[in-house]
Amino acid sequence: MKRFVARKKRGVTIKFLVLLFLFIFMTLTIVRYMFISSFEIDSVKANHILSSTVRMPKNKLSIFDFGTIDAFLKDNFKNLNKVIIKREAKLSENIKNASALGEPLIYIYNTHQTEEYAPGSLKNYNITPTVYMAANILKENLRENGINAIVEDSSLQKGLSERGLNYNGAYTLSYEWLTSAKERYPSVKYFIDLHRDSVSASTTINNYSYAKMMFVIGMNHDNYKKNEELMLKLNEFLNRGYEGLMREPFYGKNSRYNQHFNENVMLIEIGGPESTISEVSLSVKAFAESLSNLLGEDYGR
Repeated sequence: MKRFVARKKRGVTIKFLVLLFLFIFMTLTIVRYMFISSFEIDSVKANHILSSTVRMPKNKLSIFDFGTIDAFLKDNFKNLNKVIIKREAKLSENIKNASALGEPLIYIYNTHQTEEYAPGSLKNYNITPTVYMAANILKENLRENGINAIVEDSSLQKGLSERGLNYNGAYTLSYEWLTSAKERYPSVKYFIDLHRDSVSASTTINNYSYAKMMFVIGMNHDNYKKNEELMLKLNEFLNRGYEGLMREPFYGKNSRYNQHFNENVMLIEIGGPESTISEVSLSVKAFAESLSNLLGEDYGR
């Protein structure tokens, strides 16, 4: 009888432990789901998440303005069903200072907007760095150098879908972007199409690893010589300040790359699929500095 009672007690204890385990498991699952479904983040946290993943000289990193962070997080936080951005009345210093720079001089866009870089430490935040991210970093670096710039934020994939185009139609769509940008911002004089190369290469400058860059020059149009002159001059500036950073320019004999739109259209390829956003950011910073110096010669900035 005693043996039976002991066995019964053990059975009750096991059932209790199983039920307790199920209760804890279900509670944790519900809490996790609630956290993932609605994740609240403000601009300060967003900037910290992005800036803490990239180390640059002098501990300085240019990140997006707040409006870009909103779109960027929604597109790149893959594990979140919903990202709520708490908008603050006080915007970042970059945004407040942008108006003091005057009308935009440079328009930046990505014909191949979805080209990706190696996730690196951003993988911890489920963020996939792309050329669109690099374009926004370029914008902020240009602003730090006293040049107002804007980035095309239209969705490439959505635009192609609406027009019944496949990926090969990307240049058709980006030509529309160029036309629209020129109409909306008549002050824009320079147009930068920022790409990622299919080949990854890096170089070390002052103990920092930079993603190599390359200009792509289309020859099949009337503006060819003017476009070439601009890109080769900037290529020289970059080589002068950052030896080993630039690869030899690529010439597309039967291509235009939309450079027929304007004599000041540039196509720059920064890094490759194995390049980290840290390497890309350093190269972008060098590009912005060199372009600023070049325009300083032309405009006496």
